[in-house]
Amino acid sequence: MLSDSFAEIVLILSSLILSWPLPLTVVQILWIHLLCDGPEDIVLGFEPKEKEVMTDGPKKMDGPILDKRGVFLIFLVSLLSGLFALGLFWYFGLYQQKMELGRTLAFMAISVDSILYIFCCRSFRKPFWRYENFWSNKPLFAVVALTLCLQILITYLPITQNLLHLVPLNLSHWGLLLLAAVTMVLLIEAVKAKMASLARFELTTSGSGGQRSIRLSYRDRPATYTVSQTIPKRKHWVSN
Repeated sequence: MLSDSFAEIVLILSSLILSWPLPLTVVQILWIHLLCDGPEDIVLGFEPKEKEVMTDGPKKMDGPILDKRGVFLIFLVSLLSGLFALGLFWYFGLYQQKMELGRTLAFMAISVDSILYIFCCRSFRKPFWRYENFWSNKPLFAVVALTLCLQILITYLPITQNLLHLVPLNLSHWGLLLLAAVTMVLLIEAVKAKMASLARFELTTSGSGGQRSIRLSYRDRPATYTVSQTIPKRKHWVSN
């Protein structure tokens, strides 16, 4: 929901700076937040826990709710989604002088992106196709399928066309929207993979005799957790 909000800010603010007409209407913005974001966010709250959830360690009481990874992903998704919707609005709405078509595609671009990249947000530790709980949240798949069907229907039903100021889309338009959504998913997964490699912890030991101090430090977190452990004199080293 935060990503969609900032994407709308990028889209509308850029249009105001460029002295363009507004690419989204008030009703369209409400539709995105209530029917494209709301159901998925609620169902995502019932997501089963990951196996590695206890490896994160405790968080500071005065620490931020979102870490650097979360903030960067929100920034990236918002910027790319907003700029792509802006490009669609410019090309179809201003360049081709089909204002209603341009608004429809800008509205659909943000809507479809927010529906599909929800799968990337289920786990920040691994790609969505390697997520062990991928099939566990059945209501999420039902909500995503229902929302996608609803987004397609509203472009062809007269009552929603008048309410949301939409026009029918052809197959090339839907293909363009799907390509943008898939590109967004791949970019998010690439950033997740890069951040996961940077977030791996470093293990160091110190001390003498039978008393050793094991130090776990995460590269992307300021906190360091130290545990004292007595290690027997006979040591067995196992290498992978």
